[in-house]
Amino acid sequence: MGTRVLGFVCLLGILGLSGYTALDAARNGTLSPAKRVAQDEQRLELESAKHVLGIVAKQLEELRTVSGTYANDLEFDNFPLVRLVHADERSYCLEFEKTTTFVLRGPQGTVVPGRCA
Repeated sequence: MGTRVLGFVCLLGILGLSGYTALDAARNGTLSPAKRVAQDEQRLELESAKHVLGIVAKQLEELRTVSGTYANDLEFDNFPLVRLVHADERSYCLEFEKTTTFVLRGPQGTVVPGRCA
């Protein structure tokens, strides 16, 4: 009988501790999936920015091969989220903006969060 009571008390203790842990996580916001969703959305947006800015960077490289400069009238009709902020004979700076702004400083730059300076 004593082991049954002890087992029951231990079971109640474990249930109480797990309930307290769940309530504490709910109060701190760690149970909410919103934070995880926001991180996933930002990661997907970064991947999208890398893809789109990579395409535009290739087009700029082709234009530079033909004209000798990145400063050309490149049409961005197919890429409304992209803006050419700076371009000259040696470099360019592209911005991709959806909910976060990403920047590509080229040539041979990497896409990172931020803006062209």
